[in-house]
Amino acid sequence: MLKTLKVELFSDSNLDDLQEQVNEFLYNIYPDDVKDVKLSSADGTYDILVIYKE
Repeated sequence: MLKTLKVELFSDSNLDDLQEQVNEFLYNIYPDDVKDVKLSSADGTYDILVIYKE
């Protein structure tokens, strides 16, 4: 079965809340299916991009 690369973007001004959201999302994904996680911040907002296979 072929898997497709997918992207999920999380954004919040509260880093603790954002980390909790991302951790809940990642908990349901097989670790080998996570391809990359990127963090960026600007103007008091944090963004986390998760690239994974499904």
